[in-house]
Amino acid sequence: MSSVLARKRGISSMEFYRVCGELRTVLIAALMNENITPKRWRPIFTFPVSAMLDGLFGHLIAANGIYTNTPEAVAERRRYQRYALNDLERIDDKLQELLTQLYFGKIDADHPMPHALETAGDLIDRADMLVKAWRRSTKLIVSTSKTENQ
Repeated sequence: MSSVLARKRGISSMEFYRVCGELRTVLIAALMNENITPKRWRPIFTFPVSAMLDGLFGHLIAANGIYTNTPEAVAERRRYQRYALNDLERIDDKLQELLTQLYFGKIDADHPMPHALETAGDLIDRADMLVKAWRRSTKLIVSTSKTENQ
């Protein structure tokens, strides 16, 4: 629990990680749901998306583990952040393919798109925005210690 009032809290610098975790939960639950994705489509959609989500988290963790005290480290962190953005794009493409294959022409007022897939699309957009903001904020950290100043 935080001692700061909820209305006074800002967005965490690691909000992208929380959103990606929520995306993983929602998307895997939707893809494993027989009513949304039939079992025969799991090798085509569920398993590749699961692998992409694992790759996404691998790239986020790798990027976050790099301390940007040299220009090379900044470039490496940005490279992993770009990989994470590419993973989000691939997941979004696979979700669009699922909607095209299974739901094209079937979504109307009487048969709306599954809410979980709509939520997943919104989370992908939010995660993309947050990772891009994180990438823009990646800068060289210059340490100044007392021994260097003297």
